[in-house]
Amino acid sequence: MVRAGPREPPGTARNGSRACRGHCEGVVLTAIVEVSRHVPRQRIGIEELGARLGLTPSRVRLYERLFGLKWFPYENGSTATDLMLASASGLTQLREREKDIHYVVLGRAIEFASPYPVMPVQEVVRSLSLEHATAFTVTQHSCATGLLAVSLAGRLLAADPDPRALALVLTGEKAFSPTVQLLSDITINSEGTAAALIASSADHDTLIGSATKIYGGHSDYVPALSQIILDAVDSAKLTLEDIAMILPHNVNRFTWKKVCALLGIPLDRVFLDNVPTMGHSFCADAFLNYLDARDGGRLKDGDRYVMAAAGLGGTYSAMVFAH
Repeated sequence: MVRAGPREPPGTARNGSRACRGHCEGVVLTAIVEVSRHVPRQRIGIEELGARLGLTPSRVRLYERLFGLKWFPYENGSTATDLMLASASGLTQLREREKDIHYVVLGRAIEFASPYPVMPVQEVVRSLSLEHATAFTVTQHSCATGLLAVSLAGRLLAADPDPRALALVLTGEKAFSPTVQLLSDITINSEGTAAALIASSADHDTLIGSATKIYGGHSDYVPALSQIILDAVDSAKLTLEDIAMILPHNVNRFTWKKVCALLGIPLDRVFLDNVPTMGHSFCADAFLNYLDARDGGRLKDGDRYVMAAAGLGGTYSAMVFAH
């Protein structure tokens, strides 16, 4: 059952952040300063890609007509490092505030994406002259790990004595094999990447609520995803009526239609424009959608919006921001 939950009186969590109920995380002062992306220009259509992946014509029709998946960006000859550097290069403040970047966090869905001793996050750090920063990779939440990376970045910055300190969060990865590309009867992964500069405070895109839950056993996908959105909104002391837009993970259109039906909100409150043209870009979806929603006028100053994601293995996460 999806429930809105009772309102709690204002309070303070043990870490000094806004209190929230149940499994909601304590809200640490965190803000998105800037986001940039890289989406390969080459796109492969569902029929051609389906044939490569061994899908029957009937399964191809399922992915296209029911799931709404049509085109997928890939970049032949590029490595995971190349893709991340391409997205980071679009950050206008990266060079201006290079010395302020204290942390580099790679949020990755796939645990083992390169052979030892290749370490993409370290290659990125060297290429960007960020050797002074603490750099690491997180993978434990699968395709919800991008939100985990933002959460960890916020916590690191909250403990950093330098108020100007920044974290560089990197998301998206190389779909290097058919096994990685295809999530059977769910989605097809592609190679869009995103980079975000995170601060402990800013005058826009400030984190005001969040929730995460890991189901160790079986969970019903749609109710679990719907519930985590409600929990995050509740932790921000808001209701769904206060939310201007949900920025989803782009697994497929069908899933989000069911989530919207369960939540009782119109489908156009979820930004699904990129599902047919990008497919699922691992942990980068919410950030790619943020840029397109903002640039397309779907997010306005003062709007409250949700970034939501689910990862294989039963991790559901959502974050509420004030634009």
